[in-house]
Amino acid sequence: MKCVPVLLVLLTLFAVPAWAADPPPEVCEEFRRALPIYKHIQNETRPATFEFDGKPYRGCEVVFKTRWSLIGANVQPAPQTLLSASESGEMYRKGWRADLRYDADGRGSTSYVIRREDMFCRVLWEFVAYVDEKTKEVVSGDDLSGEVQCSLSASSPAMRPK
Repeated sequence: MKCVPVLLVLLTLFAVPAWAADPPPEVCEEFRRALPIYKHIQNETRPATFEFDGKPYRGCEVVFKTRWSLIGANVQPAPQTLLSASESGEMYRKGWRADLRYDADGRGSTSYVIRREDMFCRVLWEFVAYVDEKTKEVVSGDDLSGEVQCSLSASSPAMRPK
């Protein structure tokens, strides 16, 4: 039974860093403020806990919902790329850089990770899209949702045990 307190101490020492600090609240606000160029149903920022790369994080998230019928299917820039850290984009000019290890793109979703200093944000866009078996055309649903989750990186000094 003596190993139980030792185990609890070890768990506390190694689990606390992932919960030790939040990114500044203005990080998620920066993303939320970029999205109103599109008509939307929801655009809010809130505290969040999430898992990324097998580790728990605490931070903030932006939840954005709209419909293609509100913004137009061919709107430019496309919502999926607005928050990316491409060299020609606004987020790049603000110091964000793409972490290409986490880029994924498909018919109905796009996700990527961007980093700035000791922070990271995971961006996910989802919408219904599939190929109609009869017509062989891509069919898209009307709903579009985006989620941005931000936290301090595990390597951040604020995340290290004291």
